[in-house]
Amino acid sequence: MQVSESASCAHCGSGAALPDSPRLCAVCQDRCPRGPSGRSGAWCPICAARAAFDLAPLSELADVPIPEQIGPYPILDVLGEGGFGIVYLALDPSTDGRVALKRTRLPIGDDKARKAFRKEVALYEKLGSLPNVVGIRSAGDDHGYAYLTMPVMEGGSLRARMGDFREPEAAARLMVVIARAVDAIHHSTPPVLHRDLKPENVLFDRHGRPHVSDFGIAKIGSEVGFTREDFGVGCPHYSAPEQVLPEYGDLTPAADVYSLGAIFYELLTGAVPHRGKTPEEVLRRIISEEPVPPRQLRPELDRDWETICLHALERADSRYPSAGQFADDLENALGHRPLLARHSSAFDRLKRLGRRHPTAARLSGALLALTLLLLSFELWTRQAEAARAQRRERHAASLSQFSASAQAGALLFQLSQYAARVHAAAKDPEIVALAHEQDKVLPEHPALLRHLGPFDSLLVLDAQGRPHAHSRNAGRPYFSRNFAFREYFRAARALAESCPDAVHLAPAFRSEEDERIKFPLSAPLLDAAGKWVGVLMAGTIAAPALGEVALQAPDGEQITALLGPRGVERSSQEAQDDFTFLVHPELAGSLEYRLDAPARALLQRHFAFAPDPCRQFELVRTTPLIQAAYTDPFPGFEGQWLAAVAPVGRTGYFVVVQSRPEQATVPEEPKR
Repeated sequence: MQVSESASCAHCGSGAALPDSPRLCAVCQDRCPRGPSGRSGAWCPICAARAAFDLAPLSELADVPIPEQIGPYPILDVLGEGGFGIVYLALDPSTDGRVALKRTRLPIGDDKARKAFRKEVALYEKLGSLPNVVGIRSAGDDHGYAYLTMPVMEGGSLRARMGDFREPEAAARLMVVIARAVDAIHHSTPPVLHRDLKPENVLFDRHGRPHVSDFGIAKIGSEVGFTREDFGVGCPHYSAPEQVLPEYGDLTPAADVYSLGAIFYELLTGAVPHRGKTPEEVLRRIISEEPVPPRQLRPELDRDWETICLHALERADSRYPSAGQFADDLENALGHRPLLARHSSAFDRLKRLGRRHPTAARLSGALLALTLLLLSFELWTRQAEAARAQRRERHAASLSQFSASAQAGALLFQLSQYAARVHAAAKDPEIVALAHEQDKVLPEHPALLRHLGPFDSLLVLDAQGRPHAHSRNAGRPYFSRNFAFREYFRAARALAESCPDAVHLAPAFRSEEDERIKFPLSAPLLDAAGKWVGVLMAGTIAAPALGEVALQAPDGEQITALLGPRGVERSSQEAQDDFTFLVHPELAGSLEYRLDAPARALLQRHFAFAPDPCRQFELVRTTPLIQAAYTDPFPGFEGQWLAAVAPVGRTGYFVVVQSRPEQATVPEEPKR
């Protein structure tokens, strides 16, 4: 092959000569001699690794220094940042090949945390030995930071190559390989559920072989099965109903079978089984509607492919129980053998009898229908209305439960993002030093303004609860007060002893600056010797939108409120025993309304709520509490409501979603 003069590749940094016919990456359109093989859809190492880890943009990492080496791996470039930490493109010295290397954002602390990390890494190293699975290649510890490496898949993702598998036979052969790999994951020791199967997580190597990747929200099972300790909804278009609400079935390998069926459906039809303008609308349709049969979208499709696809998308107790059986039926269809999903029913036999004797069948059917109509008409009319009312109430309860869970999860994620910001600010040596300023009051301090971000205010208190620095221009009378009575101060002081790296969300309080109700997040300030010297408090105003989370549904069919504990006032310093409305359509930032029912004790008992300041931001996966006769205390919202109440992690706050059951739109019963 003729080659041009040497040049350095913009992606891998190699000095290899670029070919006269450059091989372009299908994503970034840059040429890379060590990356794409020239085949349609091939990716360079940078884009392949970024897809495998679902990385955020590089814009925020432009100034991040690139280490020369992590462990034994020379670092070539920075790829991006994900939930685990920063991801680099590295050189494997044992093979001279490229690997993606992930390193934790913060050092791993104690021996217990290291052992837990190594145990989980060992599991995913074992998964990587399974056929057609992208697993961890190696893991280690570099100066207290944990890291792991994974191979770079250069053939692109299934999302980028959907057009290569539009023919049903090609799609079926691909799905057989993927389903066998998923079945092997389910049968590993211990078993693992993937829970986020989608075209983006099927990656091809340079030889065009598919591999299952991204175990970011995978669930590890045990001898007694899979529990629901954490929220496990992946991409909404490919999530099984039982991943949304536990009422729709147990969490089993059949949940991944649903995702495989959704991918197969999209390959056959070019569309996902359920569409919607928002993720919430998609999930609502998944739990309440049947997908459009593929043959309605693609009439020339063989009935066997439709049968397999729809059987994989049925409810948990009806679909294929394992990915292996799904693969078996795909191979049955490819080999023109009878399907497992096609069972002969009494109705099928009756239809065949009717085709043999059409006249007798029509006459018998007419007489039977008339007799049944005369005998049961009155009973049917009475039961029909009752059934519609029950179905309407169940549907309204299901949608309210889903909305409450989704809103609580979204709000908890926003609060955890806030907590991460407060934690970072509390580690700033300049802010820690402010707690030592004995005779100074420092309004609008630059260090606090630098960390202010989404917060309304930042405040530094010393160990006696006296304010030393504020992000606002508070007057001198404000700095003469003492805030040691506030729950956020007492909680942060306790964290300094039990879990100094934690952040506490305290009961809401009325600001003495502007009289507004605020959510306080506080963290202990520790000096270089680890001694507690004060508290950093960040306050954000109670409003229908907290950061990027809008608590009110845009369609107006549901009302969302936020309940929470109320902190003490300086005048009384008496704690309340009930909850306060903090967010409601009728509330402004300086108003609040105390809740009568359900009582605080009932909510805590129902959710087995036990405060733990070190685990506040863990998501509690539980079924929301339904209040069938809920009374909204605000004027203009009279009458009976149906309400669903869901906890916001372990913070002590609760989301309430209320609706009118009689106004609920109930989907039609699916036609069988």
